[in-house]
Amino acid sequence: MSTQNVIRTLVEYHVASNRRLWNHLLENLTDEPFTQALGFSHGSVRNQVVHLAATDRYWLHDIQSKPVTGLDPQDFPTRERFTSL
Repeated sequence: MSTQNVIRTLVEYHVASNRRLWNHLLENLTDEPFTQALGFSHGSVRNQVVHLAATDRYWLHDIQSKPVTGLDPQDFPTRERFTSL
């Protein structure tokens, strides 16, 4: 298998895994537990998901030589708003 195919396979797996996780969270949590402050990691499920999305954005923009832009969890007060990413 070529290096390009290995990278493509890993990226496709990453995207599919994140999509399954995000769909599960968005379908099974209401806004209250989604944004509820927790005592670990990034502070809430929402903040963790935004962190994951921002990390992917940094990586993608960097390999495309685009300016790197972040995401602010406060811009996503509801689960519905998060689906706009």
